[in-house]
Amino acid sequence: MGYHQIITDKNGKEMNMPLDESFPVWGLHDDLNNYVHQHFLTHWHPEIEVSLIKKGEIQYTLQDQSILLKQGDALFINSNTLHGGSKIKGNCELFVLRMEPTILGHREGKIYQKYVAPLILCNTLPYVKLSQDSIWQKELIQIMQFISTHFPNTNSWLTLLSLLSSFWEILYDHVVDELTPMIGTNHEVERIQLMCSYIQSNLYQKITLDDLAKQASICKSECCRLFKEYVHQTPIQYINTCRIHQSLSYVAQGDHSLTEIAQRFGFMSSSYYTETFHKIIGMTPRAYHTACHSKDMK
Repeated sequence: MGYHQIITDKNGKEMNMPLDESFPVWGLHDDLNNYVHQHFLTHWHPEIEVSLIKKGEIQYTLQDQSILLKQGDALFINSNTLHGGSKIKGNCELFVLRMEPTILGHREGKIYQKYVAPLILCNTLPYVKLSQDSIWQKELIQIMQFISTHFPNTNSWLTLLSLLSSFWEILYDHVVDELTPMIGTNHEVERIQLMCSYIQSNLYQKITLDDLAKQASICKSECCRLFKEYVHQTPIQYINTCRIHQSLSYVAQGDHSLTEIAQRFGFMSSSYYTETFHKIIGMTPRAYHTACHSKDMK
């Protein structure tokens, strides 16, 4: 039974793993079975992310799009792109690499200005799906496979930097013609981030559809449309999902009654909290608490 979940700040920005400023690259061998409901919440971060699917299948949501990744595929996720994912079936193992774009060159330097900035500031390239069917994409996948096998090896930072540079050069060469300089912002993404920020800041308070719509200066129907298109949930479903996930540590610890937890996280009653908890997590709070303390829990 999974118990991990990505933690975000009030803006929906991931907080789980800050990067080491001395070498801002981070890698993780992960398994979606370790996550609550085999699903990680929609979030974003300023770092570049590349995910390599080592086993199983994942359905990714990226802004307003949904794509399926199978074993052997990889996914480049651009800076500040909203993304989430769910396991499709069986075991689902992946290697996730995150890096600050500045690992490739100083922001004021020629390399960054010519090869990095145009890509990460492009609002028409939120992601690139990499498959074995394309020769150049297969090269990128092979680089990721090598990195996943050897990471982390503190004796080979230069090798890792060389591999990341090669990855970026190949990627840039094949997407440069698609790059469109950012003019203004993607207003729909900006509005979703504003509303998600409001939700995260007011999880313990009553939140209405009117409240959310006002944050983005839109009508209620447009608010619902944006959530369905970008988050793939209604606003209420997203609010409840955030509240339930934030409450998991309280349930696991067992120091508070269900009534206290329900009130703290904005639920009208412990029975409604329990019902919502079961819908989202797949078990009752009591069963979750027991599972967290069982010997089988990893």
